[in-house]
Amino acid sequence: MIFCTRLALRYRQEFHKDFVIDLVCYRRLGHNEADEPAATQPVMYKAIRQHAPVRKLYAEQLTREGLLTSAEADKLVEQYRQALDEGATRCILRSG
Repeated sequence: MIFCTRLALRYRQEFHKDFVIDLVCYRRLGHNEADEPAATQPVMYKAIRQHAPVRKLYAEQLTREGLLTSAEADKLVEQYRQALDEGATRCILRSG
């Protein structure tokens, strides 16, 4: 959520327009490492396991629209993971 908030702020500062965050989410892996959500919500978590991750769906959409290649999407994931591993605290948006 912090990433989205920072992205919205940067957008507003650069383009002087409002930015709406429409957040719809679920916990794919439960609340924490010790939690097994399928124990209390088996039907819902069966559906969640069968549903592709949102990041993958969005990358596929951008690829279909010609805005991103699969390789570029993979590179963005790698850059983001590396930044997290390095303890980055700033909004991570790199292109090229």
